[in-house]
Amino acid sequence: MKKVTIILLLICFLFVIEFVINTSGFLKIERDIIKYEGRIYSNISQLDWFEKEKNKYQKGERIGEIKRISKSYLSL
Repeated sequence: MKKVTIILLLICFLFVIEFVINTSGFLKIERDIIKYEGRIYSNISQLDWFEKEKNKYQKGERIGEIKRISKSYLSL
């Protein structure tokens, strides 16, 4: 009986932890990610190292356009 009680308490604890993480916005990080011709590109313009070295890079020619926007990482 003690084992069953401990397992039930553990399951309840895990549900509470999951609820707290999901509602706190801890996992809700927005990213600019593009998949184009099998490659995945990410926006790095907000990173600290890029801010320091951005004058070394220049924009190239336009390679395509965005056809679909998704909020799910599973759609990549």
